[in-house]
Amino acid sequence: MTQTKDKITFENWGVHINSSEYSQSFPSIPDWANPAQVQDWKMRGLIIWDSNIKTVTHLFAVYAIKIMMKMKAEGNWKTEGIIIGTPAYEFSIQLKRKKRKKNEEEEPEEKPNGKWILANQIPLSPLHADEFLNFLARNEDNLQRIALTEEEDRRRRLSQVYEILFRDGMNEIVESPTPPKVSPVSIPEGDYLTVAQIAAYCKVTVKKVNNWIDKEHITFLELPQTGRLIRIENVNILLAQKGIPLFNVGKKQ
Repeated sequence: MTQTKDKITFENWGVHINSSEYSQSFPSIPDWANPAQVQDWKMRGLIIWDSNIKTVTHLFAVYAIKIMMKMKAEGNWKTEGIIIGTPAYEFSIQLKRKKRKKNEEEEPEEKPNGKWILANQIPLSPLHADEFLNFLARNEDNLQRIALTEEEDRRRRLSQVYEILFRDGMNEIVESPTPPKVSPVSIPEGDYLTVAQIAAYCKVTVKKVNNWIDKEHITFLELPQTGRLIRIENVNILLAQKGIPLFNVGKKQ
């Protein structure tokens, strides 16, 4: 085991804290990590990993604090252990084909259905759960500071994306020689992009991006007046499948 103030590493699992977004002081990334896991590894907040199941879980500081308070208040984890995961809203659609006239294509009918889930789950034994709780307690002050920064960023980015949406309205996307600046939405579950922003970055139509999402079964949120929101990690998975350069929150677009 190796341990510092903001990280603890065992043979097959560990946990560390990134005080800043896409910090360069994070521990070495495991060679088994996929592109989405590399993104999580660098994000601001608390990161847990398990090499046995090749999983990386990112927690916003505010959620890590809630877990710590729950573990202090309840003791069942001492015998049963605990499962750590990233809160995420899984949104899916059921397709029902409409009857079509001759020589007309069938169009799917979207029936939205969603639920909250824990993504990227990592089970911790009672011993590992105790070590995890002690780590959280030692870093409570740091997590509180990060939680304040997360809230400030969430408000700023949400304000920016609404400004873009209401300013531009439903204008058609015009191709430009350089990718437009994109500011992701930050909500308690992660950073997200709108379909219009993805389309602008890829220089395609909104309809085309929606077709990509439906065809590849990419998970998304849908908010009133905003439409579909796709988490940065899922956006990059989609871009990788299409051979398009990945979107990096840490770089200006």
